Amino acid sequence: MVPGKAVERLKTQVTPDVFLKLLGVQNSANSNIEEIFSSKDLKNLKSIGVLIDSKEVESRPRFKLSLDWFMGLKIHDLQLPDGPFILNPSLRPIQKNCILTDPMTGLQISVEMSHDSRAQIQSLKKPLKDLKTNHEYLFHSRVLVPKAWVSAKYRRTLIVSWRKELRKKRYLKIPWALPRIVASSYSKYLSERITRGLAVYGDDMVAHRFWEHTETEANRLHQGLCKFTSQVFGRPLKASYNYWVRYANLAVLRRHLDRRQCRFSSSVMLDQSFRKPSEQSAQNWPLIMGEERIILTPGQGVFYFGEEVEHEREQMPTGMEYTSLLLHYLEKKSSEVLR
Repeated sequence: MVPGKAVERLKTQVTPDVFLKLLGVQNSANSNIEEIFSSKDLKNLKSIGVLIDSKEVESRPRFKLSLDWFMGLKIHDLQLPDGPFILNPSLRPIQKNCILTDPMTGLQISVEMSHDSRAQIQSLKKPLKDLKTNHEYLFHSRVLVPKAWVSAKYRRTLIVSWRKELRKKRYLKIPWALPRIVASSYSKYLSERITRGLAVYGDDMVAHRFWEHTETEANRLHQGLCKFTSQVFGRPLKASYNYWVRYANLAVLRRHLDRRQCRFSSSVMLDQSFRKPSEQSAQNWPLIMGEERIILTPGQGVFYFGEEVEHEREQMPTGMEYTSLLLHYLEKKSSEVLR
């Protein structure tokens, strides 16, 4: 086993003696972790993502964002924000990648793109009134963004309106919770993790779903979206815990309330697919918040007060697989253990 990268949160996740031992491990290249920690501590440290198995490191698939791969998905989205659209002002080329920041969520991402794709983007110097079919993927990768999103005043006004509705209803659908290129790429990455046997299947809540608790890339997204989530909820928050889930085999999510560490939560839709073309259905699989049935597309999410709003999913359509990223938060001043 080898140390993970969650050192900054250890003081709120483990006891002081375990924290000090981990600091010692971090500063020593020859530490035998199995001799330092009890089996109970090892199990806990692995469950919260602080320790990971060295075999997993060697076999772990790589998570990356590829603009050319994403373009090949041929996304046709009729629910685009209003234009005009401009090149993302934060876009910076670095070798084969472009670094950019999603102006809505503040999430920074690195997108790999070919020479031809980069040349096409550089040719888009004038604002576009709307996006034709072959340009939609540029919005969903945040290479092109609505001009209004660059305005701090517009964004502040929008978030304030979301915050008011969230406080009133105690849940709210957010149309741009995660750039779609991130949602689709992360779902592809999770498929590889499932194939390599790195995910768990089934739990006490749902018998038929794959899942992982505090997966490394999920942790990065969790932290990267913390500021945006704090703004929507209207209070300083810190990441509690997260997990991704892929429902399958006619799964059912029973009606329930979340525990205290899910006080401020978001459920972000990553992907929906069918195992066989013959099983393809026009049906969606709504998330039921209270009595409202909410349909999500990749990158959209529901923000909600997990302790207050009962939620569920009825039995899913035959052959469907549905992937979500569940991100949970506590108030920043909270002293509760984060796990």
